[in-house]
Amino acid sequence: MTEKTEKAGKTGNFEKNNGIVYISSTLLRFPAVVHSFLGRKGGVSKKEFSSLNMDLRGGNKKEDVEKNRAAAAGIFGFRKEALVTMNQVHGDSVLTVRDKNQGCYESCEADAIVTNQRGIPIGVLTADCLPMLFLDYGKNVTAAAHAGWKGTVKGIAEKTVLAMKEKFGSRPEELIAALGPCIGPCCFVVASGVAAEFKKAFGDSGYIKEGSSPTIDLAGINILQLEKAGIRRKNISIARACTFCRNDLFFSYRKDGKTTGRQLSFIMLKEAAR
Repeated sequence: MTEKTEKAGKTGNFEKNNGIVYISSTLLRFPAVVHSFLGRKGGVSKKEFSSLNMDLRGGNKKEDVEKNRAAAAGIFGFRKEALVTMNQVHGDSVLTVRDKNQGCYESCEADAIVTNQRGIPIGVLTADCLPMLFLDYGKNVTAAAHAGWKGTVKGIAEKTVLAMKEKFGSRPEELIAALGPCIGPCCFVVASGVAAEFKKAFGDSGYIKEGSSPTIDLAGINILQLEKAGIRRKNISIARACTFCRNDLFFSYRKDGKTTGRQLSFIMLKEAAR
């Protein structure tokens, strides 16, 4: 049974189903679209991985991660074996998936996935970094991207849009982009050298606060990139939930320490009715 909990910014409400807490975007609520920004609650993992850890890396028991994936798959209606993720490396490479039968891509190094295959949930794993989900409903194309500070500086958001355009003929002005929970500007304090890289890449964007303790608005800067790539602002939603502040609901690399879990954000187009 799904129940509403509290507000989560412009994306929508926190929702709960069988103990699993998640956020969905109002812009992606089409009958054929399944998506979610999952949190950390509702799984079986213990201690630092508590509880809905979806990442096989980091030392969590594989059987626990598999149970967590199975729980999410059961709620959202996909096979856990069909879930496509990748080995995220904080870069700007985009993985293209054209064959729904190819299987696991977790050894592929990339930070975004784009596909035109139905029935394949594609996703990213985060714990402070920004998850982004994309939809071209007219051309049946979906994408998911992971943007940490390095990927943001390298332009992963724009490159994901470009891949959808070049690989499958998507038109940026027709795309929808939903941004999930990440560390907010309230908590994303960076070194002066990192702030300088952002300033060099994005200039006086208004999303870089300089000083003795510089802060970055990771989501804000990625929205700038998406608009630059041609996506209309009205077609961009954002969940203004800070993973550091809301460590009770989300894994946070900075709050939890280096050993922690990762939450899943995914999108899938359902198989066409026969």
